[in-house]
Amino acid sequence: MESKQNSFMEERRRIDGIRNIVELVTGERILSVTRYRGEVEARMIFSSLLKDTGMHVGSIAYNLKKSRYSADYYLKRFNDLVELDSNFKSLYLKCKYMSRLSKPIYNFITEKEWMEHSNRKETGQQG
Repeated sequence: MESKQNSFMEERRRIDGIRNIVELVTGERILSVTRYRGEVEARMIFSSLLKDTGMHVGSIAYNLKKSRYSADYYLKRFNDLVELDSNFKSLYLKCKYMSRLSKPIYNFITEKEWMEHSNRKETGQQG
């Protein structure tokens, strides 16, 4: 029973980490109830990142606190926006890269520091 609880807590931390990354990069709140474009796009990115981890649409909807139809809509519209909107695509790629880092998100205070870290990593400098 304890191992199930530990795996649940680990999964919860991973989902919260992805949510924090998307909120940091986009500057929008994912769990808000408004339908502003930036917030909807942030939810689309969050949904896609969860889908990439193998999560089912119903679970994605639960984590968004939305209906299953909303989560399905976000995933369908995501594909269109990635192809058409270069700003949206760059936000998504930044979120995807940050979610793959081995260090937790709380090590990066600002986007500027994250960019400095990634530039050092690309050039091979220690830091």
